[in-house]
Amino acid sequence: MFMKKNIKQESLCKRVVDDGIILSLIDGELTPEQENFWLEHIRNCRECLALAADVVWTDAGMRSLSVSQKGRKELDSMMNPQLSMPIEKLKIDEELPEDLLNESGEMLLAKGTKITHAIIDILMRRGVKQVRLKQEEKPPETEIPKIEETAKQSELPIVEPTRHTPFIETLEPESETAFISQDFREGFFFAGEITRKPKFHFTDYAKFLGRIPHREAIKEETKRQAFRALVNSFDLLHNNMPVNLEEVREAARDVVNEILADESKTVSLLDMLLVSSKIYSHSFNTLVIFTTLCKSLNFDKNDILSGGEAALMHDIGRVLPRRDDEHGIDLYRNHPMRGYRFLMKQGTYNEKMLTIVLNHHERFDGLGFPRRVSGDKLGLLDQLLIVANRYDQAITDPIHDVKRDFHRAAQLIYQSPGILVAPEIVNAFLNVMGIYPPGSYVKLKSGEEGIVREANYLRPFQPKITLIRTSEGRDLTEPIDIDLRELENNSIERCLDVVALLDRENPV
Repeated sequence: MFMKKNIKQESLCKRVVDDGIILSLIDGELTPEQENFWLEHIRNCRECLALAADVVWTDAGMRSLSVSQKGRKELDSMMNPQLSMPIEKLKIDEELPEDLLNESGEMLLAKGTKITHAIIDILMRRGVKQVRLKQEEKPPETEIPKIEETAKQSELPIVEPTRHTPFIETLEPESETAFISQDFREGFFFAGEITRKPKFHFTDYAKFLGRIPHREAIKEETKRQAFRALVNSFDLLHNNMPVNLEEVREAARDVVNEILADESKTVSLLDMLLVSSKIYSHSFNTLVIFTTLCKSLNFDKNDILSGGEAALMHDIGRVLPRRDDEHGIDLYRNHPMRGYRFLMKQGTYNEKMLTIVLNHHERFDGLGFPRRVSGDKLGLLDQLLIVANRYDQAITDPIHDVKRDFHRAAQLIYQSPGILVAPEIVNAFLNVMGIYPPGSYVKLKSGEEGIVREANYLRPFQPKITLIRTSEGRDLTEPIDIDLRELENNSIERCLDVVALLDRENPV
């Protein structure tokens, strides 16, 4: 829980800002004793936790966003040199009307970013003195092709798991166009990639992940049983046929029991399916995240078991046959209520579980749906499912049918104390996922590249990583497991895009 501030805490908060403590944590400049001290303060201070999210988000975006030499020349030709201005001239609390560039034409922040003191501090610390806005471009006068939605229903064959292949859903991407939703008004918006056709099949992603050794909290057979139970039950419901959901409930209990039996308090990389935008994978991932969060907060086992059943079936309202008068956004916004009513009629679910299903799209600030419930009216279990559901949605890429952008999705959560969920739930998410969540593809300051396989519960800036590439860009014959806590003078430089990596490995 967050404590009421006293004079000593306010002094510490001032030091966090004045001394650049967050960047010192990111850059590994503090002693272990100093790290422990400041992390303890940040975890118990709402303002400093939000500041940490701002700093990490902005710093990561600045390090990773740049344009090619050709692109710089094109940008320079479009910009008016007279628009260049000192960094101090940026107005605090105002949104950028256009993309913000440095003198070399490198993109720093995207249009719509709200300027804060944290952003100014980071820009100055990284040596940025002059900035300018990209001139507005006139859209080309060409007809925009109409994009038709497709809804494929298909059988779901299961890849037989091997020693090196994680369990995945074998499904083709449904669409070539991705639509990224943004639930929060707060936050930074960096320029994203241009929508494009996938250059690889998602089984290449599974092969890529298969290089990574991982702690297995959930057995492969347990995953398969849960997946089959969801497919069988949801297909029957979608076709308006009678169904016994006991199989799904039993599968959820099996997953929960195995997570609770595991000694770790964090999520393991491949204990989530990590692939596919389909509802089955999303439901399973949400269950894993939800259960791990409950475990970290020491909830009663019976409550976690009931909540786990709800987590696995939280989207059941999306597969029920719709009424003739339901369509579009109304159909989506009504699915929590439809799922709640359906499960209530089953007569075998307790009220706590039903409420979790009903509230999984609500928000702490009251701007959720379907009932706009807010604040303390949302139980802690409700909020744990809300954050687990939102995170898995945020990391789903419907173009390539894989999971990506773990780091940025996590920052979205960290920037939302009191917006999406209560601050203590954001803090629990930080402990379980870390600043660089499992699945993040990162580059170290020493040049090596690797996948974050597990967060460090007490050191969110220093996860456990499996190195897969040398500093010269060569694939390692055997991946190397490292723990950043045990390495001196090394830390994560920036997050990379796993999709871009796979595009390079599978050129057209």
